[in-house]
Amino acid sequence: MTETSAQGRVEEGVHLSPYTCEITDYLQHAFELLDAGDEDRIIGDPWFTRDDGLPPLSDEDVDRVIAAIDSEFETEIRIYASYHLNHSGANWVPEFNRLSPRARRAVVEGLDAILARYKPEAPPTSDWC
Repeated sequence: MTETSAQGRVEEGVHLSPYTCEITDYLQHAFELLDAGDEDRIIGDPWFTRDDGLPPLSDEDVDRVIAAIDSEFETEIRIYASYHLNHSGANWVPEFNRLSPRARRAVVEGLDAILARYKPEAPPTSDWC
C-alpha cells in the first residue's frame, strides 16, 4: 500500500496531488463497498449543503455525475487496457450506476465536499464550477 501525505503520493513514478489521491481513494472505497454488497454503508451527510451557496444537487445532477464517472472509467480502461490488466488489475467499469439513488447521492455529495476543499481562493476562470 502506498502512503499518502499532504503533498500527495508517487505511484509508479507518477506524482499524484493530494486532491487526486483523495478523490481516487474515495471512489475506491465506494466501489469496494458496492462490490462487497455493503452499499448500505455508503451514507450521506444529512446536513450536507454545497459550498459558497451553490444550489442543491438535483436527482438529475447526481445521475449525470455518476454517468460521467462510469464513462470516464470505461474510457480509461478501453484506452489503457494493457496497463490496467497488467498493473492495476482493474479491467472492468465499477458501474456506480448500480448504486441505489440514496447511495448515488451520498457518493456525489461526498465528491462535491472534496472538491470544495480544493477550490482555489480566486477561480482561474469565470466558468469555475
